[in-house]
Amino acid sequence: MKLLSVILSLAFVCTIVNPSSTMAENRVSDVISQEAESIYDKSGEEIGTRYRTIEREIDGNKIILKSKTIEKLYDGRENEKIRETEFIKTEDEIIIDGVKYNPDDVIIDLKNHQNGMQQSSINNVAQRQLAAGYTILSEKGYSTYINYSHRKYNVPGSVIPGGATWYVTKMYVANGTAGVSSALLLDPNNHANQTVTIFQHTNGQYASVIDDFEDYTNIVIEARDDLELLSVELSGLIGFGAITAATVWALIGTVGGAGIIAAQMYEAYADARDALKDAYNLIKNIPSVNVPG
Repeated sequence: MKLLSVILSLAFVCTIVNPSSTMAENRVSDVISQEAESIYDKSGEEIGTRYRTIEREIDGNKIILKSKTIEKLYDGRENEKIRETEFIKTEDEIIIDGVKYNPDDVIIDLKNHQNGMQQSSINNVAQRQLAAGYTILSEKGYSTYINYSHRKYNVPGSVIPGGATWYVTKMYVANGTAGVSSALLLDPNNHANQTVTIFQHTNGQYASVIDDFEDYTNIVIEARDDLELLSVELSGLIGFGAITAATVWALIGTVGGAGIIAAQMYEAYADARDALKDAYNLIKNIPSVNVPG
């Protein structure tokens, strides 16, 4: 299903908790974020509402983020997704979603991120592709992670009488990200090395696959936009600089506004990471048609 969302309202509820102060106490649980978004189809018609709640649990040196997303569509359908992420601090390492880091490892480099954004232009990528004859539908997408484009080809051996022109869609996706340390902000080229590129007839037997792939692309686009806004907000609170694994752990467990933003950033990143993996699995086994040049 093609679900595009625009955030209509965003309400934050926060209880400031210091993880280090709870080590001898019982588990602490609080709701730190609540969102409500309208859901639109690709024609722009509103078709429902998406709700997300992020709950935080602190149990000694373990912090658990629980996100629950419910999509309520006006036709009566309802979808629900729950995701849990553990952030654990030990004497000599930080473990984020099963990945181990040294406490001083840089997880987010806000200064380099902002500089990189100023130096790279998605529009330049789009212009190069347009010059090659492509019609770009995902101009805001981060093309090193996922992208698709439609192009007219005169495909040899076409079953259409007279060798009529086909529209062919090119789909490219990486199988997730290269790890939180390099990809939390989805900066260019920090994607997984395992990638796949497929060409398929736009209106052929894989048309529904192409539609689903476009949906996954849009999830990554929305996550990237959210990360841009949130990184600016976080910079305004703590300045431009390098954020270590230990700081990420501390931020998510404490410091009111900054803690909320850190949790929101991780959830946006996780949305994109999951969409990339789903898109990769969607197309990795389908055949690719031959196209000229």
